[in-house]
Amino acid sequence: MVFPAADAERAVEALHAREAAEVGNPGWMRQHLALQRLNLQAHESVQSNSDNFVLDALVTFDKLGVIVHELLVIEAWREHVLSDPAVLKRVATHFSIRGYHTVFQEAAICNLLEVVLYHDYAAQACGDMLLELVDYCCRRVRWLASAAIRARQGGAQETALRRSGGRKSAATAEDADELDQDENARRENAGGDSGLGSDDDEAAQCLEDFKRQLSDIEWRCSVAAVSILRFLCEHVTQLPLGVMTRLLDTHDVPCLVIPLIENPPWTRRTERGTWEKLKDHKWAQVPPQDLLLLTPLEAQPWLVLFNLLCEGEVRSRYPFHSFRKDSILRIRKYLNPTLVDQLPVLSDLQRTLDELVIMDAPPATKDSRFVMEQVAEVRDKLLASTDWSALKKAALEDIFAGKEARDDPLVLELAGLYGDDHVEALLSGTPAEADPAQEVIAPPAAPARRGYPASAKLFLQTGAIIDLAPVSQQGTVQETSKGAFTRYQLRLASDSQVASLDIDLDLPDLVGSILKLEFTDSLGEGTVVFSKPIKASQATGSEFWLKLGALRDGALAQVQCTLAAEEGRVTLGSVFLSCQGAATRVVTSGSLP
Repeated sequence: MVFPAADAERAVEALHAREAAEVGNPGWMRQHLALQRLNLQAHESVQSNSDNFVLDALVTFDKLGVIVHELLVIEAWREHVLSDPAVLKRVATHFSIRGYHTVFQEAAICNLLEVVLYHDYAAQACGDMLLELVDYCCRRVRWLASAAIRARQGGAQETALRRSGGRKSAATAEDADELDQDENARRENAGGDSGLGSDDDEAAQCLEDFKRQLSDIEWRCSVAAVSILRFLCEHVTQLPLGVMTRLLDTHDVPCLVIPLIENPPWTRRTERGTWEKLKDHKWAQVPPQDLLLLTPLEAQPWLVLFNLLCEGEVRSRYPFHSFRKDSILRIRKYLNPTLVDQLPVLSDLQRTLDELVIMDAPPATKDSRFVMEQVAEVRDKLLASTDWSALKKAALEDIFAGKEARDDPLVLELAGLYGDDHVEALLSGTPAEADPAQEVIAPPAAPARRGYPASAKLFLQTGAIIDLAPVSQQGTVQETSKGAFTRYQLRLASDSQVASLDIDLDLPDLVGSILKLEFTDSLGEGTVVFSKPIKASQATGSEFWLKLGALRDGALAQVQCTLAAEEGRVTLGSVFLSCQGAATRVVTSGSLP
């Protein structure tokens, strides 16, 4: 585990929006370190198919809006402060570790949002920042599409130049020789000190490496933005109406993603004539016979189009005119049977395009209707209210002044962040191997002591205590990823102060309405499991289950709840307890409110 659950919840609770003037200072760097660990832990939870407590904490403490705000801040800082040549050179040559991690904040946040926004309730928890996130994703998609077109045009020019040969090649060689001579003359006139020339070469190399890292981070952010945009389009009917308006009218996302299909940035042809595709942010060679096999990145723009053009509510708000019709029909030739077999949902998109062919679309005209829509003002306010000249000066004279100390604890912690065995295993996609020496000398594990829960108490936020007892001493054994668990159903104890489990709780008090459950097994040992606070918006149906504890802690309780939103109450129902064996420790999968 990269980040224990209790530490992760405390880190999430401590997150807060910071100003652009704080970027790079010690407090900002510590929050950045916490965000990186949260990102790694969220990915580990997804890979291991375990409880994603990072996502739960972000939703519970309402911090997803803060995450998006931090994304906008680092983007603006990169564009308006780091773009200054003096700041860029200082960071590249004197603060390589802190500088890289400062810019990497944008990629880490994009990567985290790429994981959590898979769930619709996480997107809903972003609130008004959803408009800002849509704008950011569309800016990144435009950059990605233009970069792909420039790369293909550059490759075509290089190919034509190689094929032309003759006089152009000779001229190119002469130009190169002249540039080399000019560079040598510049070095000789730099003061005659060979050491100075060596320092200049090292600084130039550092600057070139840092620029390459910046380009790689921009690329990673843009690729992640495509996935985030796809999730937003998938959840668009459950999001505020302003998000749909932003996607369809302001940015015209269906037309925006067309270049990603025509000139896919995740496919390239090398100078040797082989084909490569981007998989897990790494270029992998693909045999010619497998070029039509779809990668997850290639599927994203197709799914964006499917969600926006085949969803009835969305399509009714997206009127077609001649420009939109011609633009979207450009991808019709790519919808072949091989593609549809891999993404069967595209058969609906294919039918939609067939209908669009025979549709008589009106010419594109300026819409004269009066439209009132929500405005994304966070980025505009950030750009207008920040003195970027002062921030450039502060970066040179304060934040990135002097030289990076190699023994700085923060620098050492940043540099060693990815040296942990769990992180290396996570990045490689393989489980970490145990030390063979430890396997030899480790004593065999003692068998788990299995005692049935003789008694239990359910503590409510209202102060009420419900005494419970098992329906039967014989539970049901279930195999889980954490080993064998025995599941017991609990009922009201004969001496309980309440007459029934049918207890009403006020809907506003749903968060933290159940504090904890204590039980003592037949061996006389007790265990406490705390509830995981949830929001009422997470209850997607009239009936749901509230979880207390987790399998990894050795004890898990589940309480059946019935939600009556129109009546403003929640009713408790059945209670089940699964235990791996009695434990004397306190199990804390969540913090006591």
